[in-house]
Amino acid sequence: MKKLIYSAYEKADNALVGLANKGVKTWNWTTGKTKTDLAYLMQGAAPVFECTGMGLIHPFFLFIQIPYSISFSHEFQKKFKKQEELEQVASEKRAIPLELTKIEEMNKKGGPVCFVGGGVDMAIGHMYEMNLELSIVGTGLGLRGASHYIMRADPMPPRKNCLSRAKDKLVNLVKETRWRPSLQPEPAFEPVLLRDRDYLLKHQNY
Repeated sequence: MKKLIYSAYEKADNALVGLANKGVKTWNWTTGKTKTDLAYLMQGAAPVFECTGMGLIHPFFLFIQIPYSISFSHEFQKKFKKQEELEQVASEKRAIPLELTKIEEMNKKGGPVCFVGGGVDMAIGHMYEMNLELSIVGTGLGLRGASHYIMRADPMPPRKNCLSRAKDKLVNLVKETRWRPSLQPEPAFEPVLLRDRDYLLKHQNY
């Protein structure tokens, strides 16, 4: 039974990592930014949802939730930035630093834990008629979970966003068209030498 549960978990986990890879590729193609930028943004947005939901339950909870959520996000954002640096080092030296392995393990555990926490919040909200409030809190935890899966995706280098790349292609196309040598049209008739023309005029009545 344990093997069956673990196998199902592994399949679900791999599927989520696959979705994260697709998301990072789309993000990178559109904005030109890295997976760290996306995960950083998610961690920054999570406190907004968590604090909003808890504030709707009772304003008093904000005194606890605001410092708690912000400090958590700040800590994870630092970890994500460190992971980006270590991945660059690993790529250059072709060796995985021990600290990178620890951060990757944190992401592997953090994603499912946050998703489960968000799901529990939503379930409790449904049971105690706090659907809206705890659904908002659960969304914040969901963003945290998604950020950990994003950081497990394959790294992609930063580049120009899609609009800048399209503009560059258009500029290059215009330059190529402008400097392309024009083709001389072929004459409709072959040129007639002067002496041939005189000969024709002289004998045209014959």
